[in-house]
Amino acid sequence: MLSYSYSMVSAAAIHVALAALEAEDAYPHALARHSRYSLEDVKPCVHALVRLMHKAPTHSLTAVYKKYCSSKQMEVAQVPPPLHLLPDGGAALLAAAQAAAAQQQQQAGAAVAVVTANGSADGGKPASA
Repeated sequence: MLSYSYSMVSAAAIHVALAALEAEDAYPHALARHSRYSLEDVKPCVHALVRLMHKAPTHSLTAVYKKYCSSKQMEVAQVPPPLHLLPDGGAALLAAAQAAAAQQQQQAGAAVAVVTANGSADGGKPASA
């Protein structure tokens, strides 16, 4: 994000927000005129914002995400990212998310197998009746 000017990030953020809300015109003429950026100019910044929006729920620093999930903030963080703005339609992000979920399931399955092999969750001590 630091490689983009504030005005470009602003224009890209408005475009991403309008696309996420499925606005009819996600890059209106007024935005292009006032920002002096064409849609092609802001696309790299848009891609970075969408990727950032996609990973916000699982990123290590989730305080801001959690704050904007609250009803007080109208739960705006729960609006799904507009993955259709990415060059591949978000296919790479979705594939990576599915692979991460599968890996977590495998790790959880391995933990269950260890507990089962021990006979109990308390280190293999037999349960008293």
